Amino acid sequence: MTSPDSPSPAIAPLVAQIKHGTAVDREQAAAALWSLAWNDANRVAIAEHLVTLVTHGAAGGQEQAARALGNLAYDNAANQAAIAAAGAIDPLVALVRSGAARGQEEAAGAVGNLACDNAANRA
Repeated sequence: MTSPDSPSPAIAPLVAQIKHGTAVDREQAAAALWSLAWNDANRVAIAEHLVTLVTHGAAGGQEQAARALGNLAYDNAANQAAIAAAGAIDPLVALVRSGAARGQEEAAGAVGNLACDNAANRA
């Protein structure tokens, strides 16, 4: 059993799915990471991998990754800074501009959460 203060051991295999899986694998891994992102210890551990999926994923994976990034950024200045440092803002804005409808919605929410009470993340 892992400590509640340690990242989940499930993160590494899910990240492998994002990096090497099919489009369907990537979507499912992003959905699972979104669920894991509700735990504080997991949040920062998965941000960079979600940025990769927003940038290179299929539409469903982009949607799930944007949702997870929005969850990570919600009301958490440290996570907002970490997500911005991971390079999330430009890919999320690109998804808002030209992604599938549900991906656009999730990306807009993530951008809003990143900017909320964080002047450094506002354009």
